[in-house]
This record gives sequence, C-alpha cells and structure tokens, in this order.
Amino acid sequence: MVHLINPTPDPNEKDTEIKDVGVDNFLEEVIEKSKAVPVLVDFWAPWCGPCKNLTPILENLASKHADAFRLVKVNIDEQQELAMQFQVRSVPTVYLVKDTAVVDGFMGAQPENVVEEFLSKHITLTEKLPEKPNISDPIQDMINLGRESEAIEALKKDGSEESMFRLARLYLNLNKFDEVRDTLGKLKDKSTSQRYRFVEAAMHFAEISYSGKSENELREIIAQDKTNWEAHYELAAICMIMGDIAEAMELLLQIVRNDRSFNEDAGRKGLIKAFDMVGGDHPLVSQYRSSLARTLH
Repeated sequence: MVHLINPTPDPNEKDTEIKDVGVDNFLEEVIEKSKAVPVLVDFWAPWCGPCKNLTPILENLASKHADAFRLVKVNIDEQQELAMQFQVRSVPTVYLVKDTAVVDGFMGAQPENVVEEFLSKHITLTEKLPEKPNISDPIQDMINLGRESEAIEALKKDGSEESMFRLARLYLNLNKFDEVRDTLGKLKDKSTSQRYRFVEAAMHFAEISYSGKSENELREIIAQDKTNWEAHYELAAICMIMGDIAEAMELLLQIVRNDRSFNEDAGRKGLIKAFDMVGGDHPLVSQYRSSLARTLH
C-alpha cells in the first residue's frame, strides 16, 4: 500500500465532474478529496487503444455510482512526473485512492462487470451488482481442488485442439516443460497462432527462471558486472514470469544494443518472444518494437 502525504482536510463536498489532473492539482483533486470520497485515478495516453476501450466504461460507472466515488484522469504524456511517481509502466493503469492512500489498482482494459466488482471490494456502490451465473467448469474445479492429474487425464481424453492448448498451459503451471513441448508438438494450430506463440514463449521464460539463479543473485551479479549479458537475460526471464514486462524488455534491449553476438542474437530473439507472450495490443510492445527497430537500423 502506498501512503501519500496529507495536509488538513477540505470540507466534505460532492463533486461528480470527471477532471484531468496533473502535478499542480493532484493534491487537491485526489489526495484531499479522497478523505471524503474514494477517487479512481485513470492513467491513460492518447495513443493507447485499450485506453479508448476502458474510458467509456469508467465514465459510465462514475455516472452510475456518482455518490460512491470520483473519477479523474492523468494523461501520462503530459504528466510524466506523476506517471513515474506511481510507477506506471503500461497504460491503462487505474488506482483507487481512499483516505489519502492507494488501496488497490489494475492494469489493462477490463469489462465493465470486472471493474464494478473491483470497486465493490472497497466501496459501497449505490446499485446492487448483478449476480454471477453459476457456470461450472469441471476441469477448473479439479485444478482448484488439487486434482491436477485427473484434470490432465480428462483433457487428454477430450483430445480437442482447445483441450490440448489448455493441457499445455496446465503443464506449464506445473513446470512440466517436457510435457508442454510434447503437447505443443501434437497441435496443428502452431506458429501462426497467437496462443501457440504465447505458450511457447511463456515456457521459454519459465524454464530459464525455474532452473537459473534467483532474482537477488542476478541483480548482485549485474551490479558488479554490467556487461554480464547472461545475467541480464536470466533476470529478464524472471521479470517476464513475474509480470514486470517493462523491466524485462529493457534488459533484453540492453543486450541487443551492446552485444548482438551474445548467444546467437538472444537479446533480439528474447524480445520477440516477449512480444509474443504479452500480445501485440500491449502498449509496451509498440514502444519496444520501435526501440528495437531503431537499434537494429
């Protein structure tokens, strides 16, 4: 939880206007007003496609639950200082500030029902949330109960392409990399498929992070030798698996910039795998594709 500095509270007044905020008015519009009503802070950018999908959802919820929370927006292109302060690595990133502290957040465009459920964990909403339909998923039920072997057998018995992809992802979660490779090898829907490339890339990074040095060990090695590209690559793999995509891509780009010969151009190939793992719509993919192109040419 991030705690923010708070001077004296303002009067408890209602304000339902959706405002653009920056360094000059963040204290007043977010910190101070969060003492009276929670404030949802939407970090966005004009070039961000997912932001355009999320904006109407947030605005609709802000109108629907006007007494429950306020919505403010931060354009990261214009407010880079705020983006750095809140460690915004991709957009959209949304934080909920309550009583001067960041209490929760999420990244990426989410469906309206998911955002509403996120809010309902911290705010008493003015309308009752629709009940979720009780749809049973026998495979997921087995996994949740720790009966992975039964889930594996059920997926094998089904044998459909969808079940095989699901089986590969289950093996991946269990760190059974040989089984992942074997399952992927039986699929017809291969390199042209985004989900195939996702599983293959995720397995690549997971295998490195599972069998290599720890994150702390690698950071110590890099601190002592900034040209140890093997440590850079292994740390990038750990970052990818932990979800720190920006740092992973930056580490891989450093390898490309400094040593294309390392492990047969592993930095460039690793970046392409990272792009496959997060998908082409992710804003960091566009950013680092451009950086890679500039570096190569």
